[in-house]
Amino acid sequence: MSLFDNGDSILLLKKLLQPNEESSSDSEDDNNQNKTRNIGPSHFGPKKQTSSKTKNPRNIPEPETESIKKNTNIDEWLDKQEKEDTEILETRKRPEYLISYKQSVGTEDVFLQMGNKTNATSSCEDMIIEIKLPEETVAVHQMKISVTTSEIDLTTPIYRLKLPLGQPINPDKSSAKYFSEQKLLRLTCRMDREYDFVNF
Repeated sequence: MSLFDNGDSILLLKKLLQPNEESSSDSEDDNNQNKTRNIGPSHFGPKKQTSSKTKNPRNIPEPETESIKKNTNIDEWLDKQEKEDTEILETRKRPEYLISYKQSVGTEDVFLQMGNKTNATSSCEDMIIEIKLPEETVAVHQMKISVTTSEIDLTTPIYRLKLPLGQPINPDKSSAKYFSEQKLLRLTCRMDREYDFVNF
């Protein structure tokens, strides 16, 4: 005779092993129904372990931690904020300017047409920026100009020009000339582009 032939013996064995649970069949049916109501597809299969890799599977940086990493030095962050504030609160006039391009042409280009230069701006070596300062009263040595590879920043008591450039330039090979009678500042900037070796 097997243990499973009689159902009562299984219930007695269950009472023996789990004495705290109610033995009535009604309560067992209610418990089974409550359990089945709460079970969904996510309850089947192996349980997932929560780790730092599964919390952020795409490795998207959190904005707060990214800004903290970028601005680790508080002094640099304060300087950056001060520059942004001064640009927002700037009350000085923005002068008029004109950008043109210049290429150096030799006799082999004009008469013999041996070079591969064209009339396009891609064959130009220099960028000329003419800034008009008609109301300026100070001398040229009191003007401040900063030239980087991608930006020109001119500061005078009356004018302020912060000009981002469309082409990268070489600040070491650039020059400036001020015409006091016309009140015109001319900057000659040597362009430093990626594919200049193809045109020159």
